[in-house]
Amino acid sequence: MEIMKHYVMMTNEDFNALPTATTQIYFPQHGNEDCKRYFLDKDFSFNKLIPVPNYLYTMPGNLVEKALATYFTDYGLSSEPLSDFQIDVLKELGIDVPENPKEWYYGITKGIGSDRLERLHRKAELYCHNKQIHGYFCQRDFRNLHWGTPFDVLGYGVDVKKDVFSPGGTLLEKSGVFITLTTLATPPLVWFKVFRQCFPAINFEISVNGKEIKELSAHVVDTENNGIIANSKAAANSKAVVDNEAAGLEKMDLL
Repeated sequence: MEIMKHYVMMTNEDFNALPTATTQIYFPQHGNEDCKRYFLDKDFSFNKLIPVPNYLYTMPGNLVEKALATYFTDYGLSSEPLSDFQIDVLKELGIDVPENPKEWYYGITKGIGSDRLERLHRKAELYCHNKQIHGYFCQRDFRNLHWGTPFDVLGYGVDVKKDVFSPGGTLLEKSGVFITLTTLATPPLVWFKVFRQCFPAINFEISVNGKEIKELSAHVVDTENNGIIANSKAAANSKAVVDNEAAGLEKMDLL
């Protein structure tokens, strides 16, 4: 079985090849007007509840290894072996740990001009700072950890229904608010667990790709896929409070 790339390392082509997940949320509409208005907002976004910090950015996945090689070897000038942290970063991202860091740098950055190498160096430095201080490299990493999916909602639908009865009085279709969310790769179960805490009195029902999810607290990390699926317990504990202590760091332009 092929192991999926870490989201940080993916290119647009990689993302286009990923499947989508359909998440359906149901709750009774009567007495739950605030919740209904939340979903009826035409600008609905996971980012409204759990905002991505403004100091994060994302560079194209095919540039990450080049950037790290530039930063870890100080443009190939350092003769020091890679640190434990640097080795852990490479392993987490699925990058082979080089036996000779200098050769790795010169081989992977051949043909790249000095100006671009400087930008790569700065970007890798910021990626590693974020990882050390906050626990994630970039926007994709943050969203996966705190939302459960690497991008915002792709498709969104709200259907408010009334009870439908047969002529004999049998309930054919129950009333309520039915939400459909389409996301890339994985469902936003981490986001939903935080959202549910905002409306603790509501009895939600949630399903993913037609399968009901009864115990969201049992949603666990898939550690075999490089941590691709986020830990809902950690994300729920974080709530929607985002640390902006690194806001002074420059948000660099994409290459």
